Parts: sequence; structure tokens; C-alpha cells
Amino acid sequence: MDVQSFGHDEAVTAGRVLMPGLADTLAIVDESERAPHLYYLVAWLWSRPFGVGEVGLRSLSALLGTATIPFAYLAARTLVSRRAAGLTAWLVAVSPFLIFYAQEARAYALVAFFGTVALWFFARALREPRVRDLAGWALVSCLALSTHYFAVFPFLAEAAILLWRAGNPVRVALFASLPIVAGAVLLPLALDQGGAHDAVMSSMPSYRDLATVVVQFAAGERLGVRGVYTLTPAMGALLLAGLAALIIVAGRQRCIGAVASGLVGVAAFVGPPLLAAVGGDQLAGEGIVSAKNAIGAVVPLSILAGFGLSLLSKTRLQVIAVATICGVMATSVVASNFSSGLQRPDWRAVANAVDTSAPQAVVVSAGGDDPMLYYLRRRHATRMPTNGARVREVALALTAPGAIPTILASRELALSRERSVGKFTLSEYRASHPVALTPEQLKVRPDQTVLVLNAPGSR
Repeated sequence: MDVQSFGHDEAVTAGRVLMPGLADTLAIVDESERAPHLYYLVAWLWSRPFGVGEVGLRSLSALLGTATIPFAYLAARTLVSRRAAGLTAWLVAVSPFLIFYAQEARAYALVAFFGTVALWFFARALREPRVRDLAGWALVSCLALSTHYFAVFPFLAEAAILLWRAGNPVRVALFASLPIVAGAVLLPLALDQGGAHDAVMSSMPSYRDLATVVVQFAAGERLGVRGVYTLTPAMGALLLAGLAALIIVAGRQRCIGAVASGLVGVAAFVGPPLLAAVGGDQLAGEGIVSAKNAIGAVVPLSILAGFGLSLLSKTRLQVIAVATICGVMATSVVASNFSSGLQRPDWRAVANAVDTSAPQAVVVSAGGDDPMLYYLRRRHATRMPTNGARVREVALALTAPGAIPTILASRELALSRERSVGKFTLSEYRASHPVALTPEQLKVRPDQTVLVLNAPGSR
């Protein structure tokens, strides 16, 4: 769990949100996050004994990700069959996408867990809408909505299916109203958080947006970004054709559970892009079309895939098919531990490489501000104030050499060392005496951030 350093969002959780006081933590969620409070409440309690380091925070997600597997099995067994459940459990256990978020200190593993438990209660209620199963489904759906707003999409699909298939629609409607009320209560917070991020209206999601989601689901978060153009046409066509074929086959075989699971997965998958297409960025902020926002689709679609694999006539053929699929996915997971290209940017290594013996400015590329502040927190690192600071050294930690600020040469800052640190080029400039610099003088691109270490007044 500590092979990779914290990414930007994780560093926000560890360094900016989880404050010593719980009330302060919950207040910061209102201001800086685009999610409800439940995950941060759980993470705050978890961090008391385990800390806010990589292992400390990610262990919560790892526990939740592991606990998702048996509930995926139970949901598949109730919806389809015992054999399909076993196949589903394998697919969920080695999913690169789920494993990535079971190693991230954010809310996605928790919402995937709640979504899977809700799917199990939904499966039980689909067979017979008993009060205890409907109550469990409604309660866990409320918890999922209190973790991530986009849990609304699988909930709406499940509610519609239960109302359509249930023998007692009044009872179903009564319990379905509970998550609806919870969503209504959360709506003002969601609108306020979206507005706080200066979100802008968006148009129809681009091909790249949708293509990236498809590849990430099959190959994992990091590979999805790198292979979007080369892998998407084949994988996208295969996914769509496979979903259509499985739903048709399930319908012909009268396997209502498999059809229902497929519809829930499709709703979770297409919900965020449809919301973006009608201007939903005002609600959830930019980046709404992201695979992580559709994480609730992984388990229900895995159940549909498990059903399809269970239809293979020979046991040996089933074993070969499952072993091949799981082997490919497991290889992607293992490769991410050895290939820096499949990992989060290694800001931890950059922070360790920066010389902090003298007052220094550090220019970092997009997404590096919060991770660097977290890893340099014991070295009095802050964002450089707008009026600047007096420093003797400047370090540029950029993903590509690119352009450098012209101010470095004009203020007698000479290049003293340049080296590669993971994906980054770390260029260090040094002056014979302290010089006054401002963030605007040091930034080449608007998305860069300037930090200051050990400078007078920076503490």
C-alpha cells in the first residue's frame, strides 16, 4: 500500500481535510470537497489509531475493497446462481480498477462497498419484497448517497426495477422514498460544493472522455489514460457487444436477475456522462465524466459477465476463459507495482530529493502542490505568498524540461544541478545571496504552483 506516493486528491485528504478536530474536518469538506461527509467521518475515526500516512489511510480502503468481494458473491448468487457467483467473485477480486481504488485514500472504495451491499439487499427484495430486505436496501442506499452523490444512479435503477417487478409496489415506494429524502437533504450541499469550485457548463462529453472510462474499467485507472486511443476501439466495441448479447441471452433464458444487474450497471456507467451532457458540471464540478464516478457499475456488470461465463457448456472451457481474463487483469495489477508509467506521480521522491537547507522556492507542475506540501510539512513548506519571498535557491520539479522562467538568469540564479526523479526533471538554481521573487515571476504556465521552504516569514 505504500509502493506509490500519495496522489493529489489523497494528499488533500491527508494534509488538508483530516484536521485534529472532527468539527474542523467536516467544515473543510463543505468548502473544498465535492462529496458528502460520511467517508471523511469514517477516515477521521480510522486515522486516530492508524495515522494519516500511506498505509494508515489506504488500509481503510483496502479493508473495504476486500469486504466488497464476499458481498459481490452473495449478490450474484441471489440474482443468478452459485456458479455465476463464484465466477463473479474472481472477476471482482482481480479487477485492476477496484484494486486501484482499494489502494487510494478517497471515498471510492467505501461507495463501491455500500453499492455492493445495497445490490445484495436489492437482489433479495427482487425475489420477495420483505420488509427487512427493503429496509436494508434503503438504509445502505442512504449510506452510499452520503458517501458519493453518484450513488443515485444505481439506486434509481434498482428502485425502478423493484417497482416494476414487485408484487407490493406501495411497500417498495415507501422504502424507496427514504433515499430520495436523503438525496433531497444532500442536494443543497452538492450545489454549494459544485459552485465553490467555479464549475462551468459543459457540452456533450468528448470521445476521449468516454473512451478513457471504457479502457479504465477493463485495464485499470492508469493504463486507461495511457492507452485511450490505441485500446478503446476494440475494447469499447467488445464491451458494448458483450453487454447487449448478455442482456439478450439473459432475457431469453428468463434470468431476470442477470438482466436486472446489467441494467443497474448500465445506469451507474452512463449516468455521469448523461448528467454532464445536460450541464451537470454545475452540480459536480469539472471532471464529471471520469471512470471513478461510475465505480458503482463494476460489480453489477461483473455479475452480468459472470452469468455469461456460466453459460459456457463445458467446465474446462469456463476454467480457461476465467483464467485468461483474470490472468490479464492480475498482470495489469502486478505491472503497476513495477512500472512507474502505471503509477501515480512520485511526489514523495521529489520531496525527498529537494534540498531544504536554505530558503528555497519550489515550482511544481499541476497536481503537485498538495502532495509536496504534505511530504514537506515538517520543513515549513507553504504556498508562496503573492507578494513573494526572499530565497537563495529555486527548484523546478516538472514532468518535462520545457521552458524556464526568464527571471532565473536575470537575478543571478545559476543552474547548479539537473537530474531525473521518476517522471520528473528536477532543475536546481542557486544564487550567492538571497533574492526577492514572486510566484508570477517563477511560473511559466498558469497551472504551476510555487511553494516556499524555510523562507523568513513562511512559517
